[in-house]
Amino acid sequence: MACVTTPSFLILINGCLTGHIIPSRRLRQGEPISPYLFLLCTEGLISLLNAAKRNKMVTGIQVCRGAPRVNHLLFADDSLIFCEANVENTTRLQALLSCYEEASGQQLNRDKTSMVFSANVKSDKQQEIMALWNAPQTQQYNKCRGLPPMIGRSKMRAFFEIKHKVWLKLQSWKGGMFSQGGREVFLNSVALAILSYAMSCFKLPSTLCTEIERMKARFWWGQRKEELKIH
Repeated sequence: MACVTTPSFLILINGCLTGHIIPSRRLRQGEPISPYLFLLCTEGLISLLNAAKRNKMVTGIQVCRGAPRVNHLLFADDSLIFCEANVENTTRLQALLSCYEEASGQQLNRDKTSMVFSANVKSDKQQEIMALWNAPQTQQYNKCRGLPPMIGRSKMRAFFEIKHKVWLKLQSWKGGMFSQGGREVFLNSVALAILSYAMSCFKLPSTLCTEIERMKARFWWGQRKEELKIH
């Protein structure tokens, strides 16, 4: 709070400095210091979750045998928390979040909270856990920065939106209006740029890459009136 209450500001009006303004309100979104305070508070949540993992209070997940257990992943202001689907883990996790809420003043938004259960969790246990959280179950994962936060068995379904974006971009261009070099510039600088961010995070399936290459080839060779495209 000293960062908020101790500074004062001067405003330049018509070349003249006008009196000292002392801030009295809380930080708002967009203030330069706001992200730093948010990170300081989030460190408290991370410490609580790490301590719970060390004490085996909240069991995380393992991607394979011998791998370390992970009970949380954070990206910007999005949080993913993993735990074993039972009442004991759920009660302990709620206690940790309540402690964080009281200390930081931030509160869990239950309207934006959703749960994803493994296929091995029985339906009666799912209902029991959802009743404790008062949150709906969902298997439809919201997009995070345009990418799916979780990928199931079908990678083609998870990344279908990327293919659709490339298709819409190619459909919005008129290939007959560009020269061969112009088509090349558009494909390399615009169409391929759509894939860059996704490919930096995920390994795209070969089938998806083949279909996108096929769409690029159709646009590259183009078509004028009834002329057939070159194979």
